[in-house]
Amino acid sequence: MKHKWWKNFFEKKFAVLFLKRNKLELKETINFLIKKLRLKRGDMVFDQCSGTGDISLGLAAKGMETIGIEQSKKYMDAAAKEVSRQKLSSKFYTGDAYKFICKPKCDAAINWYTSFGYNKNDNANIQMINRVYDSLRDRGYFALDYHNAPFIFKNFKSKRVQKTTLAGKTVLVTKTSKIDLPNGMLISIWQYKYHGYQSRKLYGQTRLYQPIDLKTILLKSGFVNIKFYGDLRGGRLTTDSKRCIVVAQKPTTEQ
Repeated sequence: MKHKWWKNFFEKKFAVLFLKRNKLELKETINFLIKKLRLKRGDMVFDQCSGTGDISLGLAAKGMETIGIEQSKKYMDAAAKEVSRQKLSSKFYTGDAYKFICKPKCDAAINWYTSFGYNKNDNANIQMINRVYDSLRDRGYFALDYHNAPFIFKNFKSKRVQKTTLAGKTVLVTKTSKIDLPNGMLISIWQYKYHGYQSRKLYGQTRLYQPIDLKTILLKSGFVNIKFYGDLRGGRLTTDSKRCIVVAQKPTTEQ
């Protein structure tokens, strides 16, 4: 395993190419979260591994207060500029999601778009979920958006090629993947070929947690009332679902 590979992987170009959701998807995501997390105006939402902050900003535009944590300073700087431009109630911090705890505690939390499971060591991954639990008020809800391992196994392709544009230049992105079954890892090499520039390769990996594994992890962290969804419409999770969305609740802990 490449130690802390994500520090190099999530560069500015990746955000432009892959982290910009279209307006319809973002709207559906915001609506799903408001409904399933029982959000109301004025609630505080913790966005763990917030990327460029589009979900946090979208929730803030609906009247929530949001706190985003992300290891990429460039992503957080870009998000902060949007906060100023849109005059929203959002705060973004550059930090370590394995350690960061919100203070004061929040009403709800999210970890979206497979920002979890980067470590082969399960105990290390669970630390991130524990930090969400610690950041929530009693009876607060948490939504985890993860890839659906059964779908990956069913539709696995070792090579995918995508052509797109960046600043008017053609970019050819080749993703070569393999499944490391003994360690339960999906390992990918992303090669970027920019028009007029030298090609670039980046390494990434995530655990192939089955839905039952995610349930076990959430229960171990203390969550209850765990529910699974296969899409942003709240559909049932099946082997044909591309995403595995889990919603759980922190119980009452005070006696």
